[in-house]
Amino acid sequence: MSFGVGEPTAVKISLLRGTAHRTKVQLEWDTANEISLVGFNIYRSTTEDGEKQKLNDELIEAKQGGQMFGAQYQYSNTAKPGQRYYYWLEVVEKEGSIFTEPLLITIDHLIFLPHVGQ
Repeated sequence: MSFGVGEPTAVKISLLRGTAHRTKVQLEWDTANEISLVGFNIYRSTTEDGEKQKLNDELIEAKQGGQMFGAQYQYSNTAKPGQRYYYWLEVVEKEGSIFTEPLLITIDHLIFLPHVGQ
């Protein structure tokens, strides 16, 4: 699966996915090349058209910036059970930045069952 991040851009995101865990979301993405890439920012909202909250404090720097080949990236953050989140990856290039399409992740509810001893 391939996700384009808009035109024109020299950076190609070849994979963007998220995995929900009990109380966190693990985001993973791959780049096919990083010709003009400076780095990434990650944003989240509880609605697709809601205000985006930046999650990373500092820019996630390009691993292969300026190169014709890409790299793999991961980022995880805490999440509330039963909540739906939209994530955006901001691709920051030398000439500006562009956002990916939103990635929807839903966190399953936690169910606690009482322990009954015999």
